[in-house]
Amino acid sequence: MTSAHTTYYPKQHAKLLTDYCIAAQPGERVLVQTTTLALPLVEALYQLLLERGATPIIRLEYPTQENDFCRFAPEHLLDTTEPLLLAERWSR
Repeated sequence: MTSAHTTYYPKQHAKLLTDYCIAAQPGERVLVQTTTLALPLVEALYQLLLERGATPIIRLEYPTQENDFCRFAPEHLLDTTEPLLLAERWSR
């Protein structure tokens, strides 16, 4: 029995996303929102978007970030957190 081994190439994935899927152009702002699990891809995307003249906006969350926010944030922080971020958090 042989085991299947797949190699992941984040630079090629980033090129596909940047050049084909979104066709990033100079001056465009591109939001990259994901978790830290995709960090190799995020790094490659960031570099390639900059090379294309686009402005990458990176938003990373770690896997338990939302749970930590709910568990550890004091009431006053929950009440004063930016409304847009709260709307995103609770709409999931």
